[in-house]
Amino acid sequence: MVNSVSWSAFDKVDRLVVFYGKTPSALVHAASSDESVTYNTSSVYANYVTIEGLEPDTIYYYSLP
Repeated sequence: MVNSVSWSAFDKVDRLVVFYGKTPSALVHAASSDESVTYNTSSVYANYVTIEGLEPDTIYYYSLP
């Protein structure tokens, strides 16, 4: 199973990282991307990280550094 995490930020980040896991106290996995985009009419960057290998019907928690 694949899912994506997206968020907006005022500053461009060169290497995006999302830490995730099955409990909030054990975010032991990481996924990364360099997909940070902006548009001429926008003052923020849209950031995207794809997470692969998730188990169906499972709750996951994530954190951004």
